[in-house]
Amino acid sequence: MLGVRCGRLSRAVLLRSETQVIKIVDKSPDSLREKTSLGHTPMHLAANWPAGVSILLNAGANNLMNEPDNVGLLPVAYASYSDCVASVQLLVGADCAFYHEDLLPDCYSDVFRHPITWSSEEIAKFMLQALADRRRRLAGIASQELPYTVKKRIDILPAKVIDAGAALVYKLLKQNHVRLPPSLVVPSTWQTIYHLLHSSVFEENPESLTYWADLFYNAGFHDFTGYDESRRNLLMENRYMSVFWHFRDLPRYMDLYLWYLRKGIRLGHKIFRKTDEGDWIPHTPGAFYVGSFIVTILSGPWIDLSSIMKMQLRSLLTKVVDERTSDSCKCACSIQGCHALTSMLKERRRIQRVLIRLADEEYEHDQFLYQFPIFLASLLNITNDGWSFFPAEILRFLTFERLEMTHTCCFYHKEKGCNGYFDVFDDNDRVEIQEEESADLIQLEALMSEFRHVYTKLGAPLPEFLQGYWTTRMDKVMSGKEAINEEEASRIRELGVTWEPREQRCATPDFITRPSYDARYVTVDENVISRPPVERQKRRHSF
Repeated sequence: MLGVRCGRLSRAVLLRSETQVIKIVDKSPDSLREKTSLGHTPMHLAANWPAGVSILLNAGANNLMNEPDNVGLLPVAYASYSDCVASVQLLVGADCAFYHEDLLPDCYSDVFRHPITWSSEEIAKFMLQALADRRRRLAGIASQELPYTVKKRIDILPAKVIDAGAALVYKLLKQNHVRLPPSLVVPSTWQTIYHLLHSSVFEENPESLTYWADLFYNAGFHDFTGYDESRRNLLMENRYMSVFWHFRDLPRYMDLYLWYLRKGIRLGHKIFRKTDEGDWIPHTPGAFYVGSFIVTILSGPWIDLSSIMKMQLRSLLTKVVDERTSDSCKCACSIQGCHALTSMLKERRRIQRVLIRLADEEYEHDQFLYQFPIFLASLLNITNDGWSFFPAEILRFLTFERLEMTHTCCFYHKEKGCNGYFDVFDDNDRVEIQEEESADLIQLEALMSEFRHVYTKLGAPLPEFLQGYWTTRMDKVMSGKEAINEEEASRIRELGVTWEPREQRCATPDFITRPSYDARYVTVDENVISRPPVERQKRRHSF
C-alpha cells in the first residue's frame, strides 16, 4: 500500500476495520509484531484512530507503545502529530514511553516538538503534566534506591519534578541496577525542558516564548541551572546558527530573558570552565551571553526598532550593562577583567571581522564599532554625571582598539564556528605581548587619565564627546606627528622597545561629525600623551 510493505494486521488497521483487527489479533497474536518497511508497528498506524489503539492495548500490545519507527518516532508522537487527543490520552494513560533508551532525540524528533508547536493546547498541557508526574516518580524511586551521599549531592526530593538533573538521576539508577519502566527513560542528552525554547522548534511557533515558559513552570519545572559540570544556566543558551539571528527573534528572546530574570536567574552567575589540570572554575557571567546575543541581532541589516521594542531593549540592556561581575581575564582593554559591556564591544568587533572576511568593504571602517556605543548611550539615556563605569569602559575599549593593541583576554575560537566558544589566553603569551606593548600600555593609561579629566570638565554627553574631543585627540595621536618627550623616550628604551618609521594609521571614520563646541579650549597636559612613530607586528586575534 503506497509502496510500503504491510502485513495483514497493518492493512486492517489502515482500513480502520475494528472487526478485522480483532479477528486477526485473536487468530494470530504474532501479527502484533508486524512492521512496515518504514518501521511502523500496528500501534504507529493506529495512532490517530483511538478505537484501534484501545483494541491493541486490550490485546496486550503495550510493548508496541515503546517501539520507535525507522526515524526514531514513537506512537505517541504520531498521535500528537495527528492532533488526536483521545489517542494521546490512551497511550499516556497506559504509561507509554516518551523517549527510547537507545535513541538520542534532536529538536525535530523530540516527542514534545509537535505538541508545543502545532497541536492543541490541550495535548501540550496533558503531555507536560504527564512528564512532570513521571519526573516525580523518578525522584521518588531515586530517594529510596540511591545512597544518601549521592542524593545529597544532587538534591533529590521525593515530590520534586526533576529536570536539570534528570539524565544524571536516571543514569545513576541504572548503574545501581534499579529496574525502571520505559515511561521513565531520560535521554542522556537531556538538559531542561526550557531548552526547547532555544531550539529551532520555535522558529515555527506562533506563540510567545514566555507563554510556553509559563506552562513549563506551572507544570512544576523549576530547574534553570546546574545541568552539567559547567553549571551553565539558561541565560547562556544562545543559539548561534549563522552570523546573524533573524531580527524577528529579538523581541521574543528579550521577553524570555526578562522572564528568566524575574524567576531569579542571575546575570552574574558564572559558567565554569575546565582548567588544564582538570578542575572546574567559575569564569564567564551570564550577562556576557545575553549581551552578545543582542549585539549579534542588532548588527544585522535593516534593523528598525519600534517604540515597544526599544522599551524592551532598554529594560534588558540596562540590567546587562549594570551587571558588574567580570570574568577572570587579564587584558588592558578593560579594568579588572572583562565586563558585560566589554563583551558586547568585543562581539561587535568580532562581527565586523566576519563581515570583512565576507568581502563586504563597507565594514572596513571603524564606524561599525563606534556606532554601537553611541547607540547604546542614546538608548540608555546615559548623561554626563561625571566619570563613571559606563564612559570609563567605553572609552578604554575604543582607545585600546584605536591604539591597535593586542587583546590578551578570552577570545573567539574561529575553528569552532559561530557558536560562542571562547578560549582562555595563554599566560606566557600574555606576558610576552604586554612586554612588547609596554609603551602602548603607558600611553593608554595616560590617555585615559586625560579623557577622564576632559570628560568631567566638558560635561558633554558621551556620544558628543566620542564624536568630538575623543576622535580629534586620537586622530592626532595616531598621526605620528607628535614628538615624544625625552623622559618618556628614556623610560621606553629601558623596556627594550626599538622604534622604526611607519605610515599613518587609521583615519577618522566617515560617519564622525564634529559637535558645535571647540575642544581646543580644553587645557590638557600633553607631555606624556604623544605617540612615537613605532611599527611592530601586532598579534591580534578575533573574538
